[in-house]
Amino acid sequence: MKLQMWARLSTEHEHIFSEENSSVLHRLGNPRAANIVADFDAMDAAKKTKSRWRQATEKRNISILAHGVSPVGEDGFNAMKQIAAEFLGLDLTREANPIPPLDPRWL
Repeated sequence: MKLQMWARLSTEHEHIFSEENSSVLHRLGNPRAANIVADFDAMDAAKKTKSRWRQATEKRNISILAHGVSPVGEDGFNAMKQIAAEFLGLDLTREANPIPPLDPRWL
């Protein structure tokens, strides 16, 4: 039953991409999730994670965008936009609500 629910979610709700969801969707054959899961396993020569997805998630989690109080900054904001475009296949210039450039007045 749960596998059927995930199979339905993989086609109806592809915007849900936590690590756990991505892993399940990958096992179900979702190509976008496969790219994200491959990034989770990326390691540098010292066997430290070099996952761009996780680095962006960590920045987001400690920032004012989620659970923290740290500023995001223009570089962090643009990195998150790039990861959303690359891993989730979003064309951020054409989406219904495109992400505008960071405006310092927001901070």
